[in-house]
Amino acid sequence: SGIGHFWRNRWAYLAVCIPFSMVTASAMQLASWSVSFYIRHHGISAATASTLVGVTGLVFGPVGHLSGGWINDALRSKGVKGPQPLVLATCLVVATLCVAIFTIATSIPLAAIAYGIGYFALCVAGPTGFSGVQLPTPDEHRGFIASLFLFIYTALGTGLGPLIVGLLVDHWFHSEGMLGQAMIATNLLLIAVSLPFALMGRQAYIRAVDANEQPPAPPA
Repeated sequence: SGIGHFWRNRWAYLAVCIPFSMVTASAMQLASWSVSFYIRHHGISAATASTLVGVTGLVFGPVGHLSGGWINDALRSKGVKGPQPLVLATCLVVATLCVAIFTIATSIPLAAIAYGIGYFALCVAGPTGFSGVQLPTPDEHRGFIASLFLFIYTALGTGLGPLIVGLLVDHWFHSEGMLGQAMIATNLLLIAVSLPFALMGRQAYIRAVDANEQPPAPPA
């Protein structure tokens, strides 16, 4: 069954599912709070901030998605086994550095460039996660595994990032002026959750992919 297959290879799947969930959380917190950050720290209107965020995402997002597929294919063609967990972790680290620059930048152009590069890195993770979860999965279990993957990253990622930022602002920093610091702290927390699964689960992921790609044994 699909459940049995997932459980037998749980560490392989968690090496992709958890990092991708943390990437999703990072993307959601960036999307949810960046307009407010522009308004509070750069003094621009909500309409201008929303347009800036939208245009930046429109420029950098599609390029990130296309690059994600190319990066993973290129790594596999060079003989790198199981690159997906490492790519996901790298995307999150790059995005965190960009969030830090975005929040400390004193000019709007620099903040926008940092936002765009961070968004690009998060979009690279898209095809990495969606293709990565299929590689260790036999054809007969792909529907179930895809559904489970969607459930995990939606449950953990969609609400987690924005929520953590808000909680940190209200209950840790106790100041709306510390929104930037809360965004950075949130990403650091997401990295702390993501890296152990990506690094420690990668060998299990490689074994599961190799096992799935082995040709079926000939009939006796």
